[in-house]
Amino acid sequence: MAELAHHDNPSLPANRHDEIMRELHKLEMDLVHASKEIEDLKEEAGTFCDWMRRDSEKSQWYYDNREEIKTLVESAKWVKTLRRAVAWLIGAVAGTVMVVQQVELWVREHMR
Repeated sequence: MAELAHHDNPSLPANRHDEIMRELHKLEMDLVHASKEIEDLKEEAGTFCDWMRRDSEKSQWYYDNREEIKTLVESAKWVKTLRRAVAWLIGAVAGTVMVVQQVELWVREHMR
């Protein structure tokens, strides 16, 4: 009975028809899966393109403002150096005042 011809195609045995239908179903499922993967890849490609565009805009901003940024960095270096110099100068003055006070105390104690 399994070898009886299928009603749609009399030259095709019934068991072969079932096998072909299973294969067709498997191919349909593979096609659905591949379509889903293609959609996911399209979405990822879109996200990547958006990121590239934003990154290019940011990079262009940097290159457009490069001289101003260099000037800002250089001025920041000068400010840091000036702060260090002022701090050193204040420390030197404070140290000198403390030495003078100690010398004055020593002279007063030994001059009596």
